[in-house]
Amino acid sequence: MSIFEESVEFLDSDIRFHDSQRFEVKLDIELEAPRKSSYEIETYFFVPSALNINQRTYSKTDFYNNLQNFIRFKTPPMDLDKICDERTENSPYNKIKKGIAAIQSGSATTSREEEVYNEIKLLGCASRDYIKGYNSFFIEEVKKGAAGAEGRMLSENLKRLLDELEFFRKKIGELKQRISSPVVPCRIRDAFSFFEEYISIICEENLTSILYALEKSGRKKEFREEMQRLVGAIRWENNFRRRNNYLSYIKEDGENEIFTFRRSALKKFISSALYLKTKVSEWEGVYQVFFGLAAGVAMLFAVIVTIYAQKKYQINSIPFIVLVVVSYIFKDRIKDWLKVWFSKRMTKWFSDRRLEILDPANNNKKIGVLKEAFTFLPASSMPSDILRVRNIDNITSIDEEGKPEEIFKYEKNVKFFPEMIFKFHEEKKSIKDIMRFNISKYPLNADDPYVEEKYMDLKTGEIKSVACARVYHVNVVIKYIYKLGGSDVVNYDRIRIILNKNGIVRIENVKV
Repeated sequence: MSIFEESVEFLDSDIRFHDSQRFEVKLDIELEAPRKSSYEIETYFFVPSALNINQRTYSKTDFYNNLQNFIRFKTPPMDLDKICDERTENSPYNKIKKGIAAIQSGSATTSREEEVYNEIKLLGCASRDYIKGYNSFFIEEVKKGAAGAEGRMLSENLKRLLDELEFFRKKIGELKQRISSPVVPCRIRDAFSFFEEYISIICEENLTSILYALEKSGRKKEFREEMQRLVGAIRWENNFRRRNNYLSYIKEDGENEIFTFRRSALKKFISSALYLKTKVSEWEGVYQVFFGLAAGVAMLFAVIVTIYAQKKYQINSIPFIVLVVVSYIFKDRIKDWLKVWFSKRMTKWFSDRRLEILDPANNNKKIGVLKEAFTFLPASSMPSDILRVRNIDNITSIDEEGKPEEIFKYEKNVKFFPEMIFKFHEEKKSIKDIMRFNISKYPLNADDPYVEEKYMDLKTGEIKSVACARVYHVNVVIKYIYKLGGSDVVNYDRIRIILNKNGIVRIENVKV
């Protein structure tokens, strides 16, 4: 479920509900030609104090355990008819075709075979994104109620898609005959089978979605011919998988766990053509030095007080004992206070984690660096621009007092080396950065999702009761900073996560 989409020239953001416990932020970043391309993301969470999420109950480890980071190349955009066009040199289809010809002639190297293997995956990514993109476009136009000339254009576009799919299926069949040759390595033949099964699932799912949208729109007469073709195409895809003994089809009388498991596995396999690896380097040693310094300062205070007490009072006297006890009490408090103080301020200079971004397709060469930092913040130290975005929907000046909040910040700094990427990849010039946040710990201290409230019926005077939903609002402000030449391009997003004891109820976009 897409919530909203914001865009600036070089960075597009998309915030989505993922499931009842998670939401995700997707970024599309265009890499620039200069030697380095970098961006920063500052994510501020404003959590109601009633949920008891604070620096004593929610540690750095908790936060990072509840965060998933995915960085990959963005699928190169390519129309379905261009994918199988022999004139499109960079098409994965044509690269596979040439590679198979080299293998059959006995002139292919190991690296050429590996290229074919990866291009099969990339072919799956490119065709999937085109089909899904058209599906989203068509359904959106149907919802708008496109009529007249727009309606006729929509009908022509759907016919064109169905024609393109038929042509695409024909070309994939021709390619399969070449790949089925015994001289082609088994690994490549298996990869093509996975691709074929996965694309069949994608076709059936998206065509079914389009058919459903037309049925619900009440425009069956207008799109009667197209709907008949949709039904035929959906049946063909389903029967294709059954004929080839693929288990990825839905059974009406089962739980279909095989279908969902296999679809997920196939998706991961195909998408792996775009994945980038990250190598984690923990910087905990820096923190331990500073935390050790905090313990040393606290101990120094206790020793000074003890020496003073020895000079001033006898060792077995009551004043001496009181001073020593008080010094030890303050020693622990000083140590804890200094740890918090260091933790808040060290994020300006040090990251919690440093990750090297590696390209698996290019011998795991380093193509970027990612740094992360997490800390709780007092409201008094909040940047003015973040406070403005947070409070933009306040109705009165006293709104802030009625909703006490704990604030924490997650900062992410990413730097890519485009020259390293462009040398090896002709078509991959964009990055997709996905952050998936798990909020399952937030509602642990929440009240039950519903509370019974009594009220009087104004017409009858009768006392009745009704179940009222009990929800909490977690506000999130995200600041994006894209480094462009010598200046920064800045953009903001603001969302409100409505949650209850069971998890996320919905996500709302707040216009900035």
